[in-house]
Amino acid sequence: MGGYFRNWQDKNIIKFLEENNFTHISTHGDDCIYYNKELNTTVKVTSPQKSTPVRTMLNIVRCSGISRKEWLKFRNKGFKQS
Repeated sequence: MGGYFRNWQDKNIIKFLEENNFTHISTHGDDCIYYNKELNTTVKVTSPQKSTPVRTMLNIVRCSGISRKEWLKFRNKGFKQS
């Protein structure tokens, strides 16, 4: 299933997180930290990054507490991949 998480851009990851009630709490260098109060989870997204490596993306999915199916639904709705 890891192949489905190729070529995610940081802006798409951030858009997904914000749609799922994550808020930007801080930035340290290239790392943006997002927090979800309901799930009590924190996710670090490196920005700017044209394509997030697969293992990094899988770690973001795991840390978010949101199922892989939800991430793939978002991707299948359609976002631009450059």
